[in-house]
Amino acid sequence: GFVGVLDNAGTFTVKRKIASSTLNEKVIGSALSSTNELYLLLETSVTANAADKSIVLAKTTVGTQAISIDWIKEVSNNVYSFLDASIAIDEFDEIYLSATLQLKSDDTTRDSFWVGKFNNTGTSLWSKRYVAPGRDINLAPKTNVDIFNQLNIAYTREDNTTNKLTVNSL
Repeated sequence: GFVGVLDNAGTFTVKRKIASSTLNEKVIGSALSSTNELYLLLETSVTANAADKSIVLAKTTVGTQAISIDWIKEVSNNVYSFLDASIAIDEFDEIYLSATLQLKSDDTTRDSFWVGKFNNTGTSLWSKRYVAPGRDINLAPKTNVDIFNQLNIAYTREDNTTNKLTVNSL
């Protein structure tokens, strides 16, 4: 993936390719802290078409000549893939990541989602899996923190018995 900064005229002032030597990466989100620190959310997999996905949180420093990566924090699990991931930052510059969880064993079962909270150095403050009633959920790929400093998450759920589709939020 790529990350770049544009000026008021729409011209790239600085850009950078994000790549590793062994994984496939895709930049899927970014968030700016109150102190103008840029955080990136990436999806990673062994190949571009691999069903098993992990996510990566990265902190960057944007300069006038280059964008550097300060640190990288991988979030992975042996049982679940992370899909529909999103990033949000609260007023205390704490970072929230969320994702739909899909079982790696069958690559179809999506009965839960995950939320993790990190400080601005990438240290995990907490991490939780939430099971949704029914099954086959998909998080909206955008979460946000409201004026009350609460994380807002929305998802659709298809009941695997009745096939009814509902929208839920937390």
